[in-house]
Amino acid sequence: MKSRYENDGAGDSNGSFTLGLLVGATAGAFVAMLLSPKSGYKLSNNLRSMLYDQKQKVQGKWEATKAIAAEKVDEARLKLDLVAEHAKDTVDDYADRAKEKVDQLADGTKATVEKIQGRY
Repeated sequence: MKSRYENDGAGDSNGSFTLGLLVGATAGAFVAMLLSPKSGYKLSNNLRSMLYDQKQKVQGKWEATKAIAAEKVDEARLKLDLVAEHAKDTVDDYADRAKEKVDQLADGTKATVEKIQGRY
């Protein structure tokens, strides 16, 4: 069983890194603004502006993530449909083969019975 920290290549580790980088940059900028010598009004406006920008970035990342997830779900559905179709075809093929064998056995049995009846 894989650990949740292992990357099997199917996930988007760059997305996680980008999100972490974004959160870290926001926190760093926030602390830098609090420690800088600015008036309360100016600091408030800077924080509001910075938070709005970060909100826009996060919303953009969220929308991109939703689009990727929807695409992956569609791909999975297509693959599942192909697998189901292949399974159905395989089952149908085996059923046809089995019917042919039963018919052959029935014909052989019928011929044998007729042959035996012809002797007596």
